[in-house]
Amino acid sequence: AKEHGGVAMYCGGIMQFAIIKVPCFNVECLVYHCISLNIFLTVIYRPPTYPMTLFKQNIIKLLQWLEHIGKNIIVMGDFNDDILKSSSICTFFKDRGYDQ
Repeated sequence: AKEHGGVAMYCGGIMQFAIIKVPCFNVECLVYHCISLNIFLTVIYRPPTYPMTLFKQNIIKLLQWLEHIGKNIIVMGDFNDDILKSSSICTFFKDRGYDQ
């Protein structure tokens, strides 16, 4: 059997959320807009077989699109990058103004 990844987000409570339809950037992701706080929550999954260089190119497109529709963006997920061996994904986001 093949293993498959994916993304999910659970939002409960009294906050109002809207699922945002994301253009095709070849990235497994889900974007919610927390309406009351005006925050865009983004969860991403990178399969281990997805080349990191290509993944980053496509993430740049996703981030540019997100930054066009909103200012307050939170990105989280499973990037399948061992930060103990490489800080590649951390550096990538830091270079674009995102903090951990």
